Amino acid sequence: MKKSKKKPINYQIPFSKPYIDKNDKVGLLSILNAGRLGRGPTLENFEKNFAKYIGTKYATAVNSGSSGLHLCTRLLNLPAGSEVITTPFSYVSPTYCILYERLKPVFVDIDKDTLNINPNLIKKAISPKTKAILLVHILGYPCDIKSIFKIAKEYKLKIIEDGCEAIGTECHHKKIGSFGNPTAFSFYNNKQITTGEGGMVCLDNLNDKKFLDTLRNQGRSGRYLIHEYLGYNYGLNELSAGLGITQLKKINLVLEKRKKIADKYNKELKKLTCLTLPYETDGIKRSWFSYFVILNKKLNRDWIIKQLEMKGISTRIFFPPLHLQPYIKKSFNFKEGMFPITEEISKHILSLPLFAEMKESEVEYVCNILKSLVKK
Repeated sequence: MKKSKKKPINYQIPFSKPYIDKNDKVGLLSILNAGRLGRGPTLENFEKNFAKYIGTKYATAVNSGSSGLHLCTRLLNLPAGSEVITTPFSYVSPTYCILYERLKPVFVDIDKDTLNINPNLIKKAISPKTKAILLVHILGYPCDIKSIFKIAKEYKLKIIEDGCEAIGTECHHKKIGSFGNPTAFSFYNNKQITTGEGGMVCLDNLNDKKFLDTLRNQGRSGRYLIHEYLGYNYGLNELSAGLGITQLKKINLVLEKRKKIADKYNKELKKLTCLTLPYETDGIKRSWFSYFVILNKKLNRDWIIKQLEMKGISTRIFFPPLHLQPYIKKSFNFKEGMFPITEEISKHILSLPLFAEMKESEVEYVCNILKSLVKK
């Protein structure tokens, strides 16, 4: 009698997946049973707990990381036409928030290793109109804070930080968000912890905290239906805040799980000379928002992505260059070649699946398929 052959495992591996457990569900149910779904005490508790985790005095919860970045930019209170230095390699939100406030984004190319804004190029971009720097801690890796802060102090520039992909990232033994600048975080579905949609601004100034609380509530500062400022509907509801509280309780576990997955990727892929793996250095604790590789120029990324998808593996491309996004390119007459490192990285970077509940066998499957493809 012939032995039956084992059927091949047909994986369907999503790019990301929130880590939702029993405690999350129980917490949400308790809020539903309480019957108060708008802003209330759960929101305040979430803010206090998150501020404590980051290491700041205050936090203001909002409905998205983008909303948080906009409030940070509004907090600068810069004259229209002022220039804000930032990176061309990120999601579009930081640049759009600059534009919302009628300011001008000034891009500075990135470092080829860290993929963050290159501090050695910042001084060349400073003009009499430069008033601030918007840092983006890309893909969970922190910017060169010491160098950039030194430049900001020398030229009297304000700083705001985009920590949307860097919840839990540590630099010089301090968490991103605790260096004295307004910092925005995101709890979108693909982030390390999630509220579905949501975000937070961390800061140390009480007056700034009160102002942001007013802005997110359409300019209302306490008196019923009295609007003192031009504000926005940026508030976070009790259900989202409740999920945030239970998610935050297990953040250390989640970050450790994600790190183990990244370590497994590194181990499996380190011998492939046609791939550049994520940059690492002493003194930095990266919060793994995404695991990515940079493909050799000879490799056909589009073909590899298509083949991975056929094998049930979902991937992403982080990020297309901002200066070549249609609206931004048209608005400021940007051209290809202006930021060559950003453009080169954008052509060859590929982000692979990473989520807390990802199994070791799934990581091995992704790596084996990728190995076979690059060899072809």
